Amino acid sequence: MKAKKIMIFSFAIFMAISLTTLESCSSSDDLVNKRNSASTKLLKRKHKIKIAFIDTPRMEFYKEGADLAVEEINSAGGILGAKIELVYFNDEDNFSVSNEIAYKIGSDNQICALIGHSPSNLSIFNSPIYHYYGVLMFSPMSSSIELTAHRLPYVFRNVPSNEELGNAAVKLCKNLKLQRIMILNENTVYARDLANSFELYSGSYNIKSPDREIYEEDFNYNSYIEIVKYWKNNYNFDGIFIAGNMPYIGEIVTMFRENDINVPIIGGETFDVPSFFLVGSNKTENNFYCVSNFDLGLDTQPFNHFKENFYQKYNALPNLNAFQSYDAVKVVAKAIEKSGSVRVQDIANTLRSEKVWNECGGPYSFDEYGNAIGTKIFVKKANNGEFQVLDY
Repeated sequence: MKAKKIMIFSFAIFMAISLTTLESCSSSDDLVNKRNSASTKLLKRKHKIKIAFIDTPRMEFYKEGADLAVEEINSAGGILGAKIELVYFNDEDNFSVSNEIAYKIGSDNQICALIGHSPSNLSIFNSPIYHYYGVLMFSPMSSSIELTAHRLPYVFRNVPSNEELGNAAVKLCKNLKLQRIMILNENTVYARDLANSFELYSGSYNIKSPDREIYEEDFNYNSYIEIVKYWKNNYNFDGIFIAGNMPYIGEIVTMFRENDINVPIIGGETFDVPSFFLVGSNKTENNFYCVSNFDLGLDTQPFNHFKENFYQKYNALPNLNAFQSYDAVKVVAKAIEKSGSVRVQDIANTLRSEKVWNECGGPYSFDEYGNAIGTKIFVKKANNGEFQVLDY
């Protein structure tokens, strides 16, 4: 864990060192041209388009969403007369493994794009490598503001940024008339980023944060019960904001409830999974809230098509992971189709120039930095073992 934190401490330093090292071996322009040439030959001669897909542990239905999208595209005749081939990797939520994958993808000139990574820290860390080798990087799950802050031209995401999610969570707290909110975040890039955004926007609504604590990824109940007791005995507060990942957030909210802290607990999209309700004994279920860009009840033609086909194929309802990966594959494929090319510059230019992308997750567009603009964020409240959309 310590090595992980040291490695992500300064993206700017890493980027400078990485690109300087890479440039000592070859010109980035040469590598981009080689990729464009190889992927174009693959398209024209073998009628195939290769896209890398990077899975991550504990991402239920993430791969299934992408597989369904490819199956639908290929069964309908493919793109530009070619079938899409997903090249699978698993980064194991590990820096060394993800870095090896980045260089493997970089060395395969036939791959024109990749879907991934999911963890923000891995996406941020490896994005300059993909940029240097001329691979379009499309992240369905990395919401950290830092991912697109460096303005790499081939980096995109179809998930709202933590800035948007944090702002939505603060507005929810305002609507709930909460005034003093404690902040607890996991010690990861994603969680720190989301908590920072929440804390920043809180000031605009005159919402106070009496205290903020951090917990490690190797969460231990006995280690952190002291935080709960300290807050309970020393602070007056009417809400708690938690930024983190499952399964630990399930354990944490149980810890608060078992110590008779029954104020509203608000989280981001990582709360919005069925397993949230399977961990611990949540005694006041209807006092949990979250903000998420996923709504199983969304009534649009692309989403209904996705939900129906997903259920038919997997005999299960889709979740946020499947929704995001499915949409990512569909949008990248449509960008290739609209540009008539697998050249990275053409795909990136098409993604930015198209006014509306209205696949499963749309409608939205992309700004000059690769952020999805216009994605809807839903405010949800726990009820009967699921998060249901509120009419805010």
